[in-house]
Order: sequence, then structure tokens, then C-alpha cells
Amino acid sequence: MKVFLLNVKGAGIVFYGEKKGESAPRNGLRGWLERQHRRWLTSLRQAENSIGATTRRVEGWLEKRVPPDEALLRSLRDVNEIEILHPTTISEKEAARAWREYLARARNRHLRWLLIDLLIVPLTLLLMPLPGPNFIGYWLVYRAICHALALFGARRALNAEASWRLTPIQELNAALSDDHAEKIAALAHQFNLVHLRSFVKKTRVRAKSQTVALAPEIQKTD
Repeated sequence: MKVFLLNVKGAGIVFYGEKKGESAPRNGLRGWLERQHRRWLTSLRQAENSIGATTRRVEGWLEKRVPPDEALLRSLRDVNEIEILHPTTISEKEAARAWREYLARARNRHLRWLLIDLLIVPLTLLLMPLPGPNFIGYWLVYRAICHALALFGARRALNAEASWRLTPIQELNAALSDDHAEKIAALAHQFNLVHLRSFVKKTRVRAKSQTVALAPEIQKTD
């Protein structure tokens, strides 16, 4: 699997990768939750009443809370070889350190949110008497599973259970922005990255929102 060390304008160094190949339909609890989630959202998206409109807004808000790199972390659970492509302006030592630090932060972040979700899920049982599916309960259980999978992926790569090597390439030297459509398109075409532009855009939006959220605290310390 190829993982790209990218310099995204406004967000700094980030890692991105796409797992190739069509995945088989999931079974078990996660597969059931995903099917229930999609079925219920489909019916509510088509609803023209206030419930449908509210659900669409909540869905959009929740989806924005999902980190853009989560798919990469989940993919690391079952890959045996990782090639990290990094800019030639960054040494292999610096790239390796950035990779390990990223994995450690991701592991701690997803462990924290996994524990939070598991603590809140039992409280959603209080919503069971209400009519309609327990959307909040479905979402929290689904997110807990996603956090667990991302956690396992980060731990596996951090513990070197998957071998990885570093490859410098000049195509990654320039910082990326969602305004650089041609540059992103060329990079995506060269390495067959279907969702690269969407990832860059989401990463910048998320970084900007976090900066805005921290602004009042920064001002207080001045």
C-alpha cells in the first residue's frame, strides 16, 4: 500500500492513502449497522417533512466530524507492506519520525473516542421507547467500531507488524491546496488516487475549523 506524506496548505504535514481493490460486503455487527444506517438515511432523505430536513442537517454535521484520514488508518489493519512516499525536501529520518508521531497521535485519539463512545452508548437505550429507529444509538455504535478499527490499524503500523519503506519523490515537494486543481489532478492521475482532491479539501476545512475554535483561547493568553 502506498502512503503519501503531503504538505497541505493550512494543515501542515498529513498522510494519505487509498486501499486498492473492491472490498467485499461486510458481515457481522459492523455490516448490519452500516446497512441499517444507509436504509434509514435513504428513507429520511426522501422525506419532505421537518424530520427529513432535520436528519439531513444532522447527518451532514456528523459526517464532517469524521477525520479525513480515518479510512487510511482502518486500511492499515490488513496490509503487510507500506511504501511511504515523501517530498525530496524532507529527509528519510524526518519522514520516518513524522510517520511514527502521526501513528502515535492517531492511536491515542481513536482510543480516547472509542472509550467515550462506549461510555455514551448505554445511555442511548433510554431512547428506545421513542418511535422510529434509534439513530443516535446506531451512529455511536458504528463510530465505536470505526474508532476500534482505526486504533488497531495505527497500533499495527506503529508496532511494525507491517513492513514499510520510504521513497522520496519530487512531485510532493509543493504544498497542496484545494485551489490547486491541476496540480492535484496530475498527482491523482499519476498514482491513481480517486479521492485526493476531496481529502485535501476536507483536511483544510477541518484545520481551519480547529484554528477558529482555538482562537478565543489564544486571545486569552495574549
